[in-house]
Amino acid sequence: MGAETGRLLVAAFLDRPLRDLLLFLEKVRDTIRNPGKAMAAAGGPVVNLQLVLDVDEEVRAFEEWAQRFDQERWLRTAAERRRQSSSLWSIAAGFLFGYWIGKD
Repeated sequence: MGAETGRLLVAAFLDRPLRDLLLFLEKVRDTIRNPGKAMAAAGGPVVNLQLVLDVDEEVRAFEEWAQRFDQERWLRTAAERRRQSSSLWSIAAGFLFGYWIGKD
Protein backbone atom coordinates (compact mmCIF):
# COMPACT_ATOMS: atom_id res chain seq x y z
CA MET A 1 0.00 0.00 0.00
CA GLY A 2 1.73 3.09 -1.24
CA ALA A 3 1.48 6.80 -0.80
CA GLU A 4 -1.60 7.01 -3.06
CA THR A 5 -3.59 5.02 -0.49
CA GLY A 6 -2.44 7.45 2.20
CA ARG A 7 -3.64 10.40 0.14
CA LEU A 8 -7.06 8.78 -0.22
CA LEU A 9 -7.26 8.16 3.53
CA VAL A 10 -6.32 11.78 4.31
CA ALA A 11 -8.96 12.96 1.85
CA ALA A 12 -11.50 10.69 3.58
CA PHE A 13 -10.99 12.19 7.02
CA LEU A 14 -11.03 15.71 5.61
CA ASP A 15 -14.16 14.97 3.58
CA ARG A 16 -16.18 13.39 6.40
CA PRO A 17 -16.71 16.55 8.51
CA LEU A 18 -17.65 18.52 5.42
CA ARG A 19 -20.30 15.97 4.46
CA ASP A 20 -21.64 15.92 8.04
CA LEU A 21 -21.76 19.72 8.09
CA LEU A 22 -23.60 19.79 4.75
CA LEU A 23 -26.21 17.31 6.04
CA PHE A 24 -26.63 19.38 9.21
CA LEU A 25 -27.14 22.59 7.25
CA GLU A 26 -29.68 20.86 5.01
CA LYS A 27 -31.55 19.74 8.14
CA VAL A 28 -31.51 23.33 9.48
CA ARG A 29 -32.78 24.63 6.12
CA ASP A 30 -35.59 22.06 6.03
CA THR A 31 -36.54 22.90 9.63
CA ILE A 32 -36.71 26.62 8.83
CA ARG A 33 -38.71 26.06 5.64
CA ASN A 34 -41.25 23.74 7.25
CA PRO A 35 -41.18 23.94 11.07
CA GLY A 36 -44.49 22.08 11.45
CA LYS A 37 -43.16 19.03 9.64
CA ALA A 38 -39.89 19.16 11.67
CA MET A 39 -41.82 19.33 14.99
CA ALA A 40 -44.07 16.46 13.91
CA ALA A 41 -41.01 14.36 13.01
CA ALA A 42 -39.40 15.24 16.37
CA GLY A 43 -42.58 14.37 18.26
CA GLY A 44 -42.94 17.69 20.08
CA PRO A 45 -42.28 21.41 20.03
CA VAL A 46 -38.50 20.94 20.32
CA VAL A 47 -36.43 20.09 17.25
CA ASN A 48 -33.01 18.61 17.97
CA LEU A 49 -30.42 20.24 15.73
CA GLN A 50 -27.19 18.64 16.81
CA LEU A 51 -23.96 18.51 14.82
CA VAL A 52 -21.46 15.77 15.63
CA LEU A 53 -18.18 15.75 13.74
CA ASP A 54 -16.75 12.26 14.18
CA VAL A 55 -13.72 11.14 12.17
CA ASP A 56 -12.42 8.48 14.55
CA GLU A 57 -12.89 5.65 12.06
CA GLU A 58 -11.10 7.51 9.26
CA VAL A 59 -8.22 8.58 11.51
CA ARG A 60 -7.84 5.01 12.80
CA ALA A 61 -7.62 3.71 9.21
CA PHE A 62 -4.99 6.36 8.39
CA GLU A 63 -2.94 5.50 11.48
CA GLU A 64 -3.00 1.79 10.61
CA TRP A 65 -1.89 2.60 7.05
CA ALA A 66 0.90 4.89 8.33
CA GLN A 67 2.24 2.15 10.62
CA ARG A 68 2.21 -0.43 7.81
CA PHE A 69 3.76 2.05 5.37
CA ASP A 70 6.50 2.94 7.87
CA GLN A 71 7.26 -0.75 8.52
CA GLU A 72 7.43 -1.51 4.79
CA ARG A 73 9.70 1.48 4.19
CA TRP A 74 11.95 0.46 7.09
CA LEU A 75 12.20 -3.09 5.76
CA ARG A 76 13.05 -1.79 2.28
CA THR A 77 15.76 0.52 3.60
CA ALA A 78 17.18 -2.26 5.81
CA ALA A 79 17.43 -4.55 2.76
CA GLU A 80 19.12 -1.74 0.79
CA ARG A 81 21.59 -1.17 3.63
CA ARG A 82 22.46 -4.89 3.67
CA ARG A 83 22.94 -4.83 -0.10
CA GLN A 84 25.17 -1.77 0.08
CA SER A 85 27.14 -3.28 2.93
CA SER A 86 27.75 -6.52 1.02
CA SER A 87 28.82 -4.61 -2.08
CA LEU A 88 31.23 -2.54 0.05
CA TRP A 89 32.76 -5.74 1.39
CA SER A 90 33.05 -7.09 -2.14
CA ILE A 91 34.91 -3.97 -3.26
CA ALA A 92 37.21 -4.14 -0.24
CA ALA A 93 37.91 -7.84 -0.84
CA GLY A 94 38.65 -7.17 -4.51
CA PHE A 95 41.03 -4.37 -3.59
CA LEU A 96 42.86 -6.56 -1.06
CA PHE A 97 43.04 -9.48 -3.49
CA GLY A 98 44.45 -7.19 -6.20
CA TYR A 99 46.95 -5.77 -3.74
CA TRP A 100 48.00 -9.29 -2.71
CA ILE A 101 48.37 -10.44 -6.35
CA GLY A 102 50.24 -7.27 -7.36
CA LYS A 103 52.61 -7.54 -4.45
CA ASP A 104 54.39 -10.63 -5.90
